Amino acid sequence: MFISIFDSCLDDEPIAFQPPPWISMVAVVALTLTLLLAVFIYLGIWLAVIATLSASIAFVLWLRVGYTTPISRSALPGHILLIIALLVHGAELFRGGYADVVVTSFPNLLQPPNIITDASLALSLSLSATVIWLLGGAMAFYHARVGGFVILLLAVWSLMFPISHLAIPLLSETAPFWVPGMASGIVVIALAFSFLRFTLNKTRRSPLS
Repeated sequence: MFISIFDSCLDDEPIAFQPPPWISMVAVVALTLTLLLAVFIYLGIWLAVIATLSASIAFVLWLRVGYTTPISRSALPGHILLIIALLVHGAELFRGGYADVVVTSFPNLLQPPNIITDASLALSLSLSATVIWLLGGAMAFYHARVGGFVILLLAVWSLMFPISHLAIPLLSETAPFWVPGMASGIVVIALAFSFLRFTLNKTRRSPLS
């Protein structure tokens, strides 16, 4: 259903200069560790665990697909669409008080200074992260492998983060049955799964592979 939305007329004409692959590996590892450390320090262990799992899956996919072959430019329209979907999802989290639900559900995990608020969550996951996603898309247009990793990371995060909303009532007795973000999260999950499948298949069939 969503596959036709992602397809575009962007071709994969090679770029004249490409840095050695090992430079991309170093950059991806440095970027990932920095982001995970920032999430742990400013947003706490709950979101850090989700981010670590997402980054690990994205890294494995990137090694299998995006490291040797740049991610296809055809993924860029879907990448932008997924960013917009996450912004809508972030708005639901902010209006619904997602941060308060997490803090009250896991009080032992979120001790000061790791108490997250709706404002810090919106600033980090909706605004700051959007800059990273957009920069990654711009890099992927020029077939930079780091940009390809960011595209895969966005897709996997868009799967794992909404799925984690479903786990909160199962892991905490004090959590409400309906966690803010579940409504738009269902759409984000479907969109992210379709986008990830499309991107991987399109990259495997790329003339650069």
